[in-house]
Amino acid sequence: MRADLRYPDGRQANWSNDAQLHHMVLINSSRRDVTCGTGQRFFASGDERTVVPTAGNYGYRVGLFDRWTLLYELANHQTVPKDVVLTVTFEWVPTSTRNMTELTPVWLDLEQCGDSEVSMPAGSSSRTYTWNATRSGRLMHLHGHVHDGGVNLTVDNATTGRRLCDSRAGYGESPAYIGHHGDEHISSMGICMGMRGAPIDTIRSGDRVRLEAHYTLDAPVTDAMGISIMYLAPA
Repeated sequence: MRADLRYPDGRQANWSNDAQLHHMVLINSSRRDVTCGTGQRFFASGDERTVVPTAGNYGYRVGLFDRWTLLYELANHQTVPKDVVLTVTFEWVPTSTRNMTELTPVWLDLEQCGDSEVSMPAGSSSRTYTWNATRSGRLMHLHGHVHDGGVNLTVDNATTGRRLCDSRAGYGESPAYIGHHGDEHISSMGICMGMRGAPIDTIRSGDRVRLEAHYTLDAPVTDAMGISIMYLAPA
């Protein structure tokens, strides 16, 4: 699954041509979110457009009457209005496909159940959020999302002392992510998944799962983010 932002003529819309997919979230309004109890947040993307892969026969099950809600924030870096197209591309198989295993998304957020925006001071700093796991499962995939100035985002099982993921930000890795003044912006975030379809680790109900975002900023901000979605298979 992957999100993208393009102009009607097919060109990717990004920093180099004055547009930005700030972020988007897909919410299954027919299910309850694991960490907030509202609609289930099952896919999200920032401007880095991280691809969410699955290894083996794993996927997010879509029910017959499920309803999806789209939350999005787009940025225009000029004062002239622009038409853009937000796309989400995904691979799917019928529910009759044999041996498929359903994944449950678990949303981790520095501002859990809020607007996801937090304040960060100038210089090097970090903020954390801890989820006291309410379910068990095999952790199959996770990645992070931070804003410009973010260095990396880590997820640890504080109960077992195991690091589950270190998702590091890449900057200016293609011309699309370089502004007109040569400023480089986040172009990728690291993905964590097990080898050959094996789980990264097992989360047990009651474990303390800690999310920590690390920033280095020239000036303080009030809208930093630190988010990760974990995908759990049944234990």
